[in-house]
Amino acid sequence: MRYELSINVNYVPNWSITDGIRELLQNAKDAEVEFDAKMSVEHVARVRAGKKLGTLIICNEGCTLSKEALLLGTTSKAGRS
Repeated sequence: MRYELSINVNYVPNWSITDGIRELLQNAKDAEVEFDAKMSVEHVARVRAGKKLGTLIICNEGCTLSKEALLLGTTSKAGRS
């Protein structure tokens, strides 16, 4: 199943794509530490119509998220140890 990853318009409006990827990687690292869910990162490169494209896959084994968590800026870590 695929979900389009979107970001709440009020959440860090000055971020670049690099900042967004860094946040996703940090979230995966947090899940690895907090839930002992091994993190893996894979880049799958391909060429379509002469353009270099790719897919970045960030995964944690044994950890699930609600679909709402994919909307960055809608959840909070407040109150967590």
